[in-house]
Amino acid sequence: MTTQKRWSYLSDLELKYGRDAIDKYEIIIKRRSDAKNIAENYGLIIEDVKRAKNYAFASCAKYGFYPDVDIAEAWERLSLGQGNNIDKILLMHEILESNLVVGKGM
Repeated sequence: MTTQKRWSYLSDLELKYGRDAIDKYEIIIKRRSDAKNIAENYGLIIEDVKRAKNYAFASCAKYGFYPDVDIAEAWERLSLGQGNNIDKILLMHEILESNLVVGKGM
């Protein structure tokens, strides 16, 4: 999916003021090693981390999510093994929520 199509549901103002977050999301979406790094660094199942990543970043349009710089920066820290306690809570939240929404269809 192209960047333009992925974010087409956002208004012109959201696109303008969300540009930094959108750019960070696009980088995360294209990364291939981050899910593996996060799973290894935090003792998680890689499939759970991949599902959470896809849900939180690549499926924004499907679920109507607005891109958030803080979430993107937390993911970056986690992928480097430098996540703080709040980042870890966010990660566990995304894993749980993606399991409910994607895995169980809730």
